[in-house]
Amino acid sequence: MEELFAGRWLVPLRLRSAWRLLAVTAVGVLFAAALLAAGPLYADALSTLGLRFRLERQLGDDTLNTVTLDGLRPASGSDAVRRRDAVQAFDARVGWLGPETLEEARSSRLLLDFPPAAPGRDGGHAAHQPWNAFLYALSGFEQAVEVTAGRLPDPAGGAPEAVLPAGFQRHAALGDTVTLTVPEFDDCQAIPASLDPAVARNELRCRPSARVLQVVSATVVGFVRPRDPQQDRWRLFGGSFAVPDQPFLPHVDAALAMDASGGVNFDVVAALDGKGSMPLLTTPSQVAEAWAAAMPHLALRYRLGVVADPGKLRLGDVERGIDGVSQLREDLGTRLGLSPVVGFPIAETLAGFRNTRSFEQAPLLIILLQVVGLVVYYVAIVASMLVERQAEELSVLRSRGASGAQLVGLYVMEGTLIAAAAALVAPLLAARAVAALGYTPTFHVMTGGGPLPVVISPEAFLLAAGGAVLALLALLLPAFAVARRGIIDAKQAQARPPPRGILQRYYLDLGAVVLAALLLWQLDRRGSVFDPRSVGGWSSDPLLLAAPFVFTLAVAALVLRFYPLALRAVVRVLLLLGGTAVALGLRRAARAPAAYARLLLLLLMAVSVGTFAASYGSTVDRSQADRVRYATGVDLRGALSETNSAFYVDALARVRAVPGVDDAAVAYRAELVSPNLSRLQLLALDPARAESMLWFRDDLAQEPLPVLMRRLQSAVPTGGGLLLGAGTQQLEVSLLVTEARPQGKLKARFRNARGAYQETDIGSIQAGDWHRAVVPLPPPGGEPYSFAGFVVSEPRGASTPLPGAIYFDDLTAVYSGGRRVLLDDFERGRARFGWTMFSEGASKETWALVTSRALSGARSANWTWPVGSSPGWRLLAMNDPSLPLAVIVNAAGAAAVGAGVGEVGAIQLESTVVPVSVRAQVELFPTLSAGTPFVVVNIEHLAAAAALLGADRYSYPNELWASTHASLERQRAIVDTLRDPRGAVPVLVQPRHQAGELETVRSDPMLRASGSGILTVAFAAVLTVSVIGFAVTLVLGARGRTVEFAVLRAVGSSSLQVLRSMLLEWGVVLAIGVAIGVLLGRRVAGVMLSFLDVTESGAKVVPPFVLETNWLMLALGVGALTAAAAFALLAAWLSSVRRLAATELRLTR
Repeated sequence: MEELFAGRWLVPLRLRSAWRLLAVTAVGVLFAAALLAAGPLYADALSTLGLRFRLERQLGDDTLNTVTLDGLRPASGSDAVRRRDAVQAFDARVGWLGPETLEEARSSRLLLDFPPAAPGRDGGHAAHQPWNAFLYALSGFEQAVEVTAGRLPDPAGGAPEAVLPAGFQRHAALGDTVTLTVPEFDDCQAIPASLDPAVARNELRCRPSARVLQVVSATVVGFVRPRDPQQDRWRLFGGSFAVPDQPFLPHVDAALAMDASGGVNFDVVAALDGKGSMPLLTTPSQVAEAWAAAMPHLALRYRLGVVADPGKLRLGDVERGIDGVSQLREDLGTRLGLSPVVGFPIAETLAGFRNTRSFEQAPLLIILLQVVGLVVYYVAIVASMLVERQAEELSVLRSRGASGAQLVGLYVMEGTLIAAAAALVAPLLAARAVAALGYTPTFHVMTGGGPLPVVISPEAFLLAAGGAVLALLALLLPAFAVARRGIIDAKQAQARPPPRGILQRYYLDLGAVVLAALLLWQLDRRGSVFDPRSVGGWSSDPLLLAAPFVFTLAVAALVLRFYPLALRAVVRVLLLLGGTAVALGLRRAARAPAAYARLLLLLLMAVSVGTFAASYGSTVDRSQADRVRYATGVDLRGALSETNSAFYVDALARVRAVPGVDDAAVAYRAELVSPNLSRLQLLALDPARAESMLWFRDDLAQEPLPVLMRRLQSAVPTGGGLLLGAGTQQLEVSLLVTEARPQGKLKARFRNARGAYQETDIGSIQAGDWHRAVVPLPPPGGEPYSFAGFVVSEPRGASTPLPGAIYFDDLTAVYSGGRRVLLDDFERGRARFGWTMFSEGASKETWALVTSRALSGARSANWTWPVGSSPGWRLLAMNDPSLPLAVIVNAAGAAAVGAGVGEVGAIQLESTVVPVSVRAQVELFPTLSAGTPFVVVNIEHLAAAAALLGADRYSYPNELWASTHASLERQRAIVDTLRDPRGAVPVLVQPRHQAGELETVRSDPMLRASGSGILTVAFAAVLTVSVIGFAVTLVLGARGRTVEFAVLRAVGSSSLQVLRSMLLEWGVVLAIGVAIGVLLGRRVAGVMLSFLDVTESGAKVVPPFVLETNWLMLALGVGALTAAAAFALLAAWLSSVRRLAATELRLTR
C-alpha cells in the first residue's frame, strides 16, 4: 500500500502537465456518477407526481376508508374488549392516514311505536305513527351537533335516551316515550361444526329452548342538527338528517324481501336498509351503559373509518399504507376472531401505483446501466490516450527502478481525486438536470411549467459513488497495461501497430455473439422479456433483461473483429480506382485500425442509446393511446338505455342533432354460441358508417378497414321471399303427408311493409294423398306482403314414433276474380332450389328437391323427419339475399364457426342454426377481446335474419356510436347530454369517451413521461461524451501525424488533399457508427419496450405495441454529433498544417 502512494509528490506536477486530458476524463467520470445518481432522483420525482395524480384521479372524493364489524353486543364484556382492541389496531395500523379515527355504531332494524297521542313537554302534538328505526352512536357526537330543542342524552346513563334530527317534530314530540322492539330471535348458541363432513351432517349443534323478543322504552330528549354538514364524520354516518314526509313500509316483514319465485322485492330491501326510517341518535356512553343494560341482546354494527388526506402522502407512505391494511386484516380476523369487511379504496390505489412503479422501473434501470457502461467506456478510451501519451515517461521511470505499483499509484491518486470530486458534485448536477426536465413540453401538463420535485436522497450519493468507482476502474485499466513496459517495450509498441488481444486471438469474443444468438432465440420464442403468465401477474427474466447489454457486446465484438478486415478489402478495391484521399486516409485506417475501432464503438453505442431514447417516448405514448382507441373504438360509444325500434330510430335523429356531433350509428353487441357450443363475441355494425368512424390499425388485419367493411356490405336489399301483388286474396299449395304429426301445425310466414313478420295457420298435419291447402293472408294493414316460407311448429320434445315426410308442390297465388298465378313449381335443379330450412343444430330433418313424388312436373319439395323428438320449431324459408350472413372472424372465431375464408360455417341465434359466410379473417378488431372467438357482421343483415327467424333479441341495436371533432370541453358536454336521464337525449349508459380517456392517460406521469425524461438526459450525456471523445481522438491523432502530413506536403500533396483524406477516414467511422447504432438501437428498443406487451396486472396488452422512433429527435442528435465532429476535424486539420512543411520537418529533426 505504501508503494501506491510513494509518488505522491509527482501528482501535482502531472496534474498541471496533463490537465487538458484529465479534464476530459473528469467529464466522463462526472457523467457516469451523475447518470447513476439521476436514476433514483428521477424515479422518485416521477413517482411523486404519479402518486399525486393517482390519488387525485382515482380516489377523487372517495377518501373514506372503513372497516365494518357486525354482531358485537355492547352488553357483552368479551365483545366490548374485542371492539376496544379493534379500535386500537385500527389506530395503530391505518389511523395515521387521516386526522382522526371515526367510529359509528348502528343497530339492526327496530320496530318503533308511540303510546296513544298525547301532548309532549313542549305542549305540541305530533303525528304519531309506527316507524322502522335505527339506533346510531357516533364518536365526537356531542361536539359535532347543535341542539335546536331539548338536550343531549345523559352521559351518566340511566334510562335509554335519544335525540332526533331537527324537523322530526312533526312526527315526534319532545319528551315522547317510544317503544322499541327487536325482531324475534332464539337462544341458540353458535357452535362450530365438526371439520369432518360426515360427522357434521349428523351433528345437532343447537336445539332452541326459547324464542326471545326484546322490548325497551326510550325517551326523545331533544332535536339536533349538524354544526358542519361537510365535516368528515358525517360521511361515516349511515343514516340521514333528511326528514321523510311519512314512514316507508313501517314494520314490514323481512321475509317479504324475497318472493316465492326467488325474486327480490327492492322496496322491502330498501326499507330494511333504512329508507324512510327514524334515526335515533345517541352518544357512545349511552350505548355502552343505558342501552346495553336495557337491551342486553342487542347486536350492533360497528364501523371504523378514517378520511385519508391524499395531499400529505409521500412515497415512503406507500408501503406503509399497503402493509397497514394487510396487517389490520390479520389483526381483526386472526387475532380477534372477527369477520371484518374492509373497504379501503386508498390501499387499492396504492397497490396499483406500486405495481406500476416497479413494472416500469425495471427496464429503465437496465438501460441506464448500459448508458453508464458507455460513459465508462468513454473514460477508458480517454484514459488509454492519456496513458499512451505518457507511455514513454512511464517507461523511463520503469527503467530507472520504479515499480509497477508505484506507477499505477500515480493514476490511483489522480483518479481518486477526480472520482471523489465527481461523487460529491454528481448528485447536485443530477438534481438540477432532473428538475429542469419539468420545463420541457413532455412534463408541462404535470408540472404547469415548473421544475420537477426533486429531493436528493442518500441513495443518490451512494449510486454516484458507485458510478465514480466504476469510472475510476476504467481509468486504471490502461495504467496496469502500460506500467509493466520498459523503455524497449515502449519503443517497440510505438514502432508497430498493437497486436490482437487475447479475446480475439482465442476467439473468446465470439462467445458474446453466441450468447446474443441464444438470447435472441429465447426472445423470439417468448415474445417478451416479461412473462404475463407468471404467478403474481408478471415477472421478468434477469438474463433476458440484460439482452441489450449482451447485444451491444456482440456487436462490439463483431466490429472489432471484422472492421479491419472489411476495411482492408474495401481499400484494395478503391485503390484500383486511384485517388490520393483513399491512399492517405482509408489505407492508414486499414493498417492501424485500433483507434478507429475504439471510436467507432463509442459512436455506435451513443447512437444506439439515442435511438432508444428517441423511440421510448413515442412508442409508449402510441401504445397507451392505441390501447384506449382499441377499447373505445370510436369517439364516443355506450349502451342504449332502451332497445326497441322506435327508440333507437328516434335516438339516432336526436343524437345527430346534438351540436358538435358529426355522425352517429347504432351497433349490437352480445355473446352467442356456435353449433359446436363455442362461445363467440358478436359485434353487428353499420359498415358504411363504421368505415369513417371506427379506429383501425393496419397491422390488425391483412386488409385495410374500408376493404373489410365492403366485404360486409351487399348491393341487394335484405329480405327474401315473394312479393305479393295487389289484389292477392290467398295462396294455395299442394301437399302430400306420409305420416301424421298430431301435435304439429303448418303455418305460413309473411313479411309486411314495415319489415315485421306475421304468421297465418294452414292447418294440422294429417296423413293423406295430394290435396290443395289454402294459405290465408295476414289481416289488412301491412300491405304489400311478401311470402317468406312455411313454419312447422309443435311442442318442443314432442315424440315422433315413425319417420315421415311432407311433399310440397305448385305454390300458387289466387287473385280477385279467380285469376291464379303459379309462384313456384319446384321444377328447378337442386343447385337452384331457392329454399333453406332453419332449425336447431341437432335436428336430423331434411328439406330438399326430390323426384320421387310430384303432383305436376318432375319434382317437388320434400321435408322429412326421423324417429325421435321434435326440435319444436323450424322454418322452411325462401332464400334471403343476406343469408348466409357475411362475417369477419379471428382465428378462434373461424374454428368456432367451422369455416375458413371463402367457406360457409354456422352460428346459432338463440337455438336456430344460421349459416355464415366467412369473408375475411383478422388478428384483432377494435372493442373485441383478443383472447376469445369473435364474429363481426352487418347489423342490417343480422336484424333481417333475426326478424325472419323470430330471434327478437338480435333484432334491435343495444349500442350507440358517435363521432365528433369538437374540442374536449365540448365533447364532455356532449357526453353529459347523452347520459343525462332528465335531458332531451337520454340514450347512453356507461359511455366510453375516447378523448377523455386519452386525456387521462396522457396526464398520468407514470404512463406519459415514464422513462422518456431520463433517457433524454442520458442521450444528451452520451452525445456530449461522444463529441468530446471524437474531438480528442481527432486532435491527438492529427498532432501525432504532423510529421506525416508535413512529408506529404513536401512531396507535393496539398493541404486540401490532406483534409479530404481526413474527411474520408473519419467520415467512414462516423457513417458506419451511425448506421450500426441506429440498427442496434432499434433492436434494443424492441427488446426493452416489450414491457408494453403486458399490463401491470399481467394481462396481455391489446393491441400489441408498435415500435415508433422520433426520427426528428434522432436526426437532431446525429446532426449535432456530425457538426461537432466536422468542427473538430477542421480544428485538427488546421492544427496539423498550420506550419510550413519545411519548418515542421526541421523542428522535428
